[in-house]
Amino acid sequence: ESYISTSRFFTIIRQGKFYGSGDGSEILADIYVNFGLHGLLIIMFLFGFLVSLIHDKALGSGVDTYKISYVFLVISAIYMNRSCLFEPLKIIIYALVIDYLFVKKVGYGE
Repeated sequence: ESYISTSRFFTIIRQGKFYGSGDGSEILADIYVNFGLHGLLIIMFLFGFLVSLIHDKALGSGVDTYKISYVFLVISAIYMNRSCLFEPLKIIIYALVIDYLFVKKVGYGE
């Protein structure tokens, strides 16, 4: 039962077999348990390379696809760890970003 998922594994290690609530797990712990130390280093290096590539392309080129991808990566990174705080603001932020990127740039708002 403890090996069904990493979050349950960590919960049972911390609270025992008769746990009351889940402890959850972090993405780094999930990757480490599933792929080991070398897998963790490789996967996080590739993820960092992808994010830096999107970042550089978003700031250095005029392609909207990279800008939109980068904005949503940043929004997701901020939102993930503070979701209960930012839940009401999520849709407003998305609407403002889309308004800024598309409506004013294309001219639909005139």
